[in-house]
Amino acid sequence: MSRSKAIRSLPPIEKAFPDWNGFPVGQSRQHYLLKALGTLAKSLRKPQPQVFYPMREVARFFGAPLRTVALVYESLEKEGVLNRIRSSQTVLAGKEN
Repeated sequence: MSRSKAIRSLPPIEKAFPDWNGFPVGQSRQHYLLKALGTLAKSLRKPQPQVFYPMREVARFFGAPLRTVALVYESLEKEGVLNRIRSSQTVLAGKEN
């Protein structure tokens, strides 16, 4: 039995980062991504959980190694912003009232 396709309600990543033109010189890619994705995730949170951007899509868009994106997602999961379901999807946690 195959999985059902995840319904994505977030804007395309290109629209979420319209001014993206490369990593700042001299700054860690991981630190930059953690700050950028953390800010975006917190601004997009709604009361109900929703599907977040796949790690491969983020890695492709930013031109970053998949491992770097995985470490960023792991940090955001520890902060309680994301919930990762291995080999399935990443979910943006719902807002707490």
